[in-house]
Amino acid sequence: MRNPYRRSCLVCDPLKDSLPASVATCNPGGIGHAWVKKRYIEATDKGEKTVVDDITGNTIAFIPAKVYDNKQIMDNDPAYVRRLENLPEDKRKAYLHGDWDAFEGQAFDEWREDIHVVKPFQIPSTWKKFRGIDYGRTAPFCCLWGAMDHDGNVWIYREVYEAGMDATDQARLVINLNNGDDIQHTVLDSACWIPNQHGESIADTYFNEGLLCDQASKNRLNGKDRVHAWLKVIKDHTGAEYSRLRIFKNCTDLIRTLPALPLDDRHIEDVDTDAEDHAYDALRYLLMSIAEPVDSVPTEQNALSHNMLLNQNQLPHALRDDYSGGHDWHDL
Repeated sequence: MRNPYRRSCLVCDPLKDSLPASVATCNPGGIGHAWVKKRYIEATDKGEKTVVDDITGNTIAFIPAKVYDNKQIMDNDPAYVRRLENLPEDKRKAYLHGDWDAFEGQAFDEWREDIHVVKPFQIPSTWKKFRGIDYGRTAPFCCLWGAMDHDGNVWIYREVYEAGMDATDQARLVINLNNGDDIQHTVLDSACWIPNQHGESIADTYFNEGLLCDQASKNRLNGKDRVHAWLKVIKDHTGAEYSRLRIFKNCTDLIRTLPALPLDDRHIEDVDTDAEDHAYDALRYLLMSIAEPVDSVPTEQNALSHNMLLNQNQLPHALRDDYSGGHDWHDL
């Protein structure tokens, strides 16, 4: 076993009349950030459940705690919180708020799971829908489904993320998962139009299976700027924070990989292409295929059957419970 922490857990002998336990504390960041996040934070759904280590058989739990939970520090050093509040933004998110999605060199530091991730609801048939695909065979291919409401917000509502599939099976899977949605357009990595030795490209294979695609923009820097623009956290007329881009909770690989993307040390304006960027590329293609977000007066006129547990501030204005615009609620 190469992992020294797991090895130490294996040799943790119990005391008389007690169960063995290993307890560790840390802050987000540092060389072990990704390992700790995967093993404890992601595996336990941020402390919502416990899991069992498949090698040691030990129960794994994550107990989130912030400085405000430490009464001794709060009593003995009240200025400690002010010092944390004045740290640079990435360190403040990590040390004050315990944000495991924030780290130094993060490509998209706008990311806030409480704002960008929402519970799924039924997408109205009148919303414009589109897809973005990043091709891969050994590496995962990713397809994202997006919808634009009548307020101009974009909702990423479905994803497929699979490795080891050929182009034919990918196209069939996307079509099978489409669930009858009326897709306005699908954009695909432009490299997929390069023909193989038989004169057929990946785009041709998709087309032969009934999946028609347009070439995606390959401008990486403009694409990254477009993702930043859509992720930007803004305030509505009540002062509540929201984003023009929101992602359904079932899009787990996009949610997992987008906030984890680091910047490229050599090309600081771009993401590190050696990182797991497949879902990001699909999102970038998708957002580059539509206009930039613009500030506008809400005009949403469609109703939908939605989960009442969804934060009302995350819904289009006409779908909130306190909306009184007088529209008919017919498009359920």
